[in-house]
Amino acid sequence: MRQLIIILLLISSISCSGKNDTPAKTSDKPKYTLKDYQTIIPAVDNMDYLFGKGYKEYTPAEDDIEAAEKLLIEGMEMQKMGTVNRLLNRKPEDYFRQFVGAINSKGEKIIWVNCFCKTEESSFKDWKKNIVYVKDGGNCFFNLKTNISANTLTDFFVNGNG
Repeated sequence: MRQLIIILLLISSISCSGKNDTPAKTSDKPKYTLKDYQTIIPAVDNMDYLFGKGYKEYTPAEDDIEAAEKLLIEGMEMQKMGTVNRLLNRKPEDYFRQFVGAINSKGEKIIWVNCFCKTEESSFKDWKKNIVYVKDGGNCFFNLKTNISANTLTDFFVNGNG
């Protein structure tokens, strides 16, 4: 009987030691770190003019930002091929980018990309938190809409060239 009690105590102390040998689960994919020239801004309630009625806000993931960046570069390259290059040969690295994500009424991921020249940063100190709106500004300000779900770009608009 004494041996049975000792065995039970031994088993009890081993099983209740509180030590967990299972490592904590961590995400296999590292969290995306935005570049210093990028920011994500939440969609506000009155952006039907961009995303259509019934859109829902979403925060773009790393893959979405990368896809939007590729479409942005494609759009800038298309400007060079047109009869008029409204960006006057500016390069992607000349611009800050604001990404605003929404899911449209069809369930597609849409990212509006708002760009402005890095030389204008002092005029927009809160650009990482607030959308930059200007009335003109020429080729220092442009925006485009990307459909990440369909991998397409639409509405490439250079300010002052409406």
